[in-house]
Order: sequence, then structure tokens, then C-alpha cells
Amino acid sequence: MTVELCLIGIGNFGRVLYKKIGEIKGCEVKYCYHPNEEKAKKFDPEKGTSNLEMALKDVDGVLIATPNDTHFINIKECLKAGKHIFVEKPITSLYRDALKLKRMIRKDLVFMVGHNQRRESYFRYVKKLLEKNKLGKIVSAYFNLSHGGAFSFTPNQWRYSLKRHREGPLITAGIHLMDTTHYLFGEVESVYARISNISKQTEAPDCNAVLLSMKNGASVFMQANYNMPSEDYYVIHGTEGTIYINRGDLYLRMGRDRKIGNSFVPSKPSLIKLKKTDSIKEELVEFRDAIKHRKKVETGFQEGLNALALIEACYKSNKTKKVVFMKSFKDYRV
Repeated sequence: MTVELCLIGIGNFGRVLYKKIGEIKGCEVKYCYHPNEEKAKKFDPEKGTSNLEMALKDVDGVLIATPNDTHFINIKECLKAGKHIFVEKPITSLYRDALKLKRMIRKDLVFMVGHNQRRESYFRYVKKLLEKNKLGKIVSAYFNLSHGGAFSFTPNQWRYSLKRHREGPLITAGIHLMDTTHYLFGEVESVYARISNISKQTEAPDCNAVLLSMKNGASVFMQANYNMPSEDYYVIHGTEGTIYINRGDLYLRMGRDRKIGNSFVPSKPSLIKLKKTDSIKEELVEFRDAIKHRKKVETGFQEGLNALALIEACYKSNKTKKVVFMKSFKDYRV
């Protein structure tokens, strides 16, 4: 059985998904949808179409890679057509829209959200360390996933618009960090956030600072900005050791400082060599297999909703200048 898919969205990430599917056996993109027929045909002369209704009648599932604020309407149409769905994160741009979808999702359909960061080899390695309690009790973590995109966005792009991108990079890049936080550390108890626009290069915010208080007592501080030189950096501190991850390179430092005479000598970090993974290809293979064999996916609707709940809590915290407790989100279940 070959799983036949319709690609909805032919922008930058749509192109990535299109290429990755071409590398996977047992599935193929049969249609590439864009509401503008000319653009659809320019992307792929044979598969390009502006007739979504026709395409949905002739495929098993869809890949949705459109702007965040169009996810809801596209998912709704695909659910009505009874199709398996892979939607790039975030699940929707608004938490309330995701809740509306919850009532529409059928148990016999695969629903997957593209939270691929947790699949990176370094986070898989960290997860194993935490499961074995190698770092002791987790004390704190710092995540920074940023770049200078605000300086290149133009007014005709959706990321430029405050109306279409109200949390700025927090919901595009930062939502990766939200899902990874759940994956590594579990449930969040409360959120305090600041969302701002420092560069003034766009209408939308360009930066944020978020403090998550975890149910296990740890604290996670994160930033996802569009106004600075790029960063892809993570530090995790435990009572027995520290992990440093910088652009995929992972260093593990075990043990506290040793007292030698009147001085305290810190332990030295060691580079851990890990096999690099293709996290996007891996999740698409899982999507294919879930359709073929009715398997459960790792990042389904609930995982997508959980990450978006944290974004909504950040938005509310910034607006009220107060801490937001996650117990106020009755559908938040980690």
C-alpha cells in the first residue's frame, strides 16, 4: 500500500516536506494545493492544483504547511473529508480554535502535529539520562532558539503582521521549546512571560522571555527571538551534573566541584558524540506507518494542544503582567 497525500501549502516548509516525502518509500505526494492555480502549477506542473475538494477525494491524508493562522480552516476541511492529518506546529494559531477541533477528531483518523525538535538525537539522549536519574534532581534549564528574521520580514509576509502573528517568534520557534519542555520535564505548574518588540522592524513582537515553573520544582527559562544573531543553545542543570547543547553538540559535565586545598575545582565537560538524525523525515515515516498500521503517533492532538496551552498562558501573562497557573486550562494534560 502506498499512502497518497495532498500537500497543502507550498512555501518554505511545504517544500521541505515535499522533498522529505520523496525520500520515503511507501508514500507519495499526489497533489500540491495552493488557492492560486498558477502558483500551484509553477510549484509542480503535474501535481499542482487549486481544487482542494477534488484533491481530498483522491488521497489518504494531508500534510498542512500553511501559515499558522490558516491551520484551523484547513484542518477543519480535511477532517470533514475524513482524511488523516499531519499539521506542522503549532496545531492552530489560537488555543480556542484547537479546542474546537477536539470535538471533530475521529478516533479512526491519524492526527499528528509536527513537533520534531524532541526527536533530535541530543534531546533523545537527554531523555534517557533523565529517565536513569543520571543528573540527579533537575534544578533549572535555559533554552534559547533565536535568529534575526525580523530584519528581513516584509509587510506582505504573515510573520510581519501583528494580527496574524500576535506572539511573534514565541509561537513559531518557541513552541518547539514548549513541547520539548513537556517531553523532558513533564507538567508545567505556572507561567510568567514578557512579549515585546525591540527592533521595531515588524508589527508583530520580535522577542520574549518566559519563565516556566515545573510541577517537579524545577524552573525553565526560555527565549525565542527574531531580533538577534542566531542561537540554538540549551543548558540543563541537575544536582549531579549539567548538560550543555550548542547547535547540536552536546557536552556532559558530571559531579560537583572537588575541594583541593582551599580551592574548589569544577568538573570538566565531555563531548558526547551522537549520531545525527533527520527529525522531520523520522516523523513523516511515523505518520506513514500510523496510517498503514493504525499506530499511535508520538505527537498527536493532545501534545499539540499542550504546547499551545503554554503559548496561550504566555499571552495572558504578558497582557495581565501576572503569573498564569496551568490548572486554569482544563484541557491541559501532560
